[in-house]
Amino acid sequence: MEQAHVESRLHHDYKLQRLIVLTDAVFAIAMTLLALELRPPANWDGSVITLFSAMRVSLLAYAVSFFVVASYWSNHRRSFGFVLKADGPLTLLSLLALGLVTLLPVVTRLMTEHGGAPGALAIYLGLFAAIGVVNAVVWGYACLRPGLLDPALDPRYRWTHLAVQVLPALFCCAVVGLNSTGGSNWRWVLILLLFAAIVAFRRWTERPAKPKPKPKPPTVEASPPG
Repeated sequence: MEQAHVESRLHHDYKLQRLIVLTDAVFAIAMTLLALELRPPANWDGSVITLFSAMRVSLLAYAVSFFVVASYWSNHRRSFGFVLKADGPLTLLSLLALGLVTLLPVVTRLMTEHGGAPGALAIYLGLFAAIGVVNAVVWGYACLRPGLLDPALDPRYRWTHLAVQVLPALFCCAVVGLNSTGGSNWRWVLILLLFAAIVAFRRWTERPAKPKPKPKPPTVEASPPG
């Protein structure tokens, strides 16, 4: 019985490691595809100022999308640092999140070429929100499923981490509500600043409580021999 339990645990750990490796690969490919979408203008006159002026929207889109992908990868690394094993539902939910991440290069190109259309912004931010919601479902399932998370993890940290998972969806709604400000360039800056503020707020709220120092046992002095 004990040997079967050890083999089962090793099997689950193997599945978890394969899932983490796949996740890292998908995020790396998504980041690389974002860079492949950067193309210099065909009629470039050789001036650096002209080049950056012509590519400012593409560069802003790349910077924002890369920052978002990197933030989600960092969040995944933080979350799965407390996961001990992966079962079927957790794997399927993680694959759903990865499927949404792979759409970011396509949606970023849509936003670059048709940023003035209201539908482009809604699709772009909607994808951000969907990834955040799925990540919240992944973490919520891991919290509710016994045996998936480290039992030593502070319960307060579990639910705080779950709460901040839905912040990207709220932030996307806020950006859509503020979309009446005009130019697409300001919109990119607004998205980047708000998402950076959310990341900073998440890190501040998720600081685990410091463990209380254990009291030192009283020292007993040996009595001299009588």
